[in-house]
Amino acid sequence: MSRDANLAGLIMLAVLAALSFAIFGASLPFETSPGMVIGQTLNQAAASQETAIMAKFKEATSAISAIADGSRDVIGQQSVDPKTKEIVQTHLDQYLKEIEKQIRVKSSPLVLLHSEKLGISYEYPPDGSESAFQIASIGKVFTATLICMLADRGKIRLDDPIVYYLPETSYKGLFVFEGKDYAKQVTVRQLLAHTSGVADYAEDPVINGPPFFDLLLEDPDTFWTPEMLLSFSRDNQHAVSKPGELFHYSDTGYILLGRIIENVTAKSFHENLHDELFRPLGMNDSYLMFRSEPANQPKKSIEKIWLGDREISKFTSLSSDWAAGGIVSTPADLLKFHRAMREGKLISPALLGQMETYDRQFLPGINYGMGMMQISFPDLDPMLSSLPPVTGHLGIWATHMLYDRTTDSHIILNLGSTSCMNRSFEVLIELMKTIANTQI
Repeated sequence: MSRDANLAGLIMLAVLAALSFAIFGASLPFETSPGMVIGQTLNQAAASQETAIMAKFKEATSAISAIADGSRDVIGQQSVDPKTKEIVQTHLDQYLKEIEKQIRVKSSPLVLLHSEKLGISYEYPPDGSESAFQIASIGKVFTATLICMLADRGKIRLDDPIVYYLPETSYKGLFVFEGKDYAKQVTVRQLLAHTSGVADYAEDPVINGPPFFDLLLEDPDTFWTPEMLLSFSRDNQHAVSKPGELFHYSDTGYILLGRIIENVTAKSFHENLHDELFRPLGMNDSYLMFRSEPANQPKKSIEKIWLGDREISKFTSLSSDWAAGGIVSTPADLLKFHRAMREGKLISPALLGQMETYDRQFLPGINYGMGMMQISFPDLDPMLSSLPPVTGHLGIWATHMLYDRTTDSHIILNLGSTSCMNRSFEVLIELMKTIANTQI
C-alpha cells in the first residue's frame, strides 16, 4: 500500500533519524513509531500529522545544522578505509549485522550494492539478492516505464488528455474540483507527475465510511480490482486541485495509468509487465502479486511485510497496490531492470530525461519527476554535501531502488517494515559513504 501521508511522514522522520545517527551514532529523541504514523484513523490524523511532522522536521534539522558547524568532517569518516572489495565486504557485513540485530524482531535487511565502475558487487546477506519481496512504490517506476515505452512507439502521447485512452466509467467523477469537472483537461503526463489533481485512494480523507487504510486491515481477504479502487476514490473523496496546479502524490493516478496501458495494448497490466520487462530482461523471479506467476517455479516465499506491529504479507487486500506498487521482485531482478533502463535499452534518452526532470518537491531534499524521485543529500543537510544525488524510488516498507550516476552505483534495499524507514536511510547513507571512500 503506497501511502502518501505515511510514506512522506515516514521519510521525513527517517531522514532526521539517519542524520542524527550519522553525526552522533544515536537516534534523535523520537521514533517513527507505528502509533505515531498509523495508529490513528487517517481521517483523524492526516492533517494534524502532516503539520506536526513538518514542524518537527524543521526544528530538528535546524538543531542538527547548528551542531554540524563544528562536525562536518564526521560524515564520510569510517573506522576502515574501504580501498578494496574485501575491506568493503568486511565493513558492510559488520555494519549490517548490527542493523539486523536492531530489527531482528521485524525482518532481515536485504541489501544489494553494484557498481561496474568501481568493481563492486556486494549483497547482504549472502544470496540475499535472490530473496523475493514486495517492492511497494518502486513499482511506479515500472508503470511509468511502460507508459513511456508506448509513447516511444507512438501509441500514446504524454500531453494527450487521458479521455483519449480511457472509458468514461474509469475517470468519471475523479476530477471534480470546486464543482467543475476537469477530466477532459487532465493529461497522461500529469498522472505520471502526480499533478492531475486526483485524490489518493490509499491516504486521503474520506467523506463516507471508513478510510481505505482501515478497510484493508479490517477485511484482509478482499481482492481489490482496479475499478473497485477507482470507485472508492470516486465515491468517497474529492479532487484536491485543478490539473497542473499542485503536486499531490496519488496512487489513484497510477491506477489510471495501469488502465491506460491495458486499454492501449489490449492486454492486462501484468501481461505487459511480463512481455515488455520481466521476460526480455530475464527477471525470472518477478511477478504482479495475486495476478501472475514468476517464470521460476516453485516461486519463492516473499519476505515478511510489517505494517507497524502487524505482519500482512499474506493479506489479499495487498491486491490494492496493483499498478501503484504491487510487484514482487528480488534485488537481482531489480538490478537487471534498473541497469537496462539506465543503459537506454527500454526507453529513449529523451523520455528518460523527462522522467528525470525533478521539478516538483515531494519533501525537502526529495524531488519528483515522472514516476521517479531524486534524493539531494546536501538539501537534506549541508553535512552531506559530499554525497552526490541518487535517483529512483522509495516504498513504504522501507524499500529503495536508487542510482548514483557519478559512480554508476545501484543501491537496492528492503527492510520490510514501516517502522524501519529510519534504519533504511541510515543504511543508505552508510552505503553512500562507503562508495565515496572507495575513491579516496
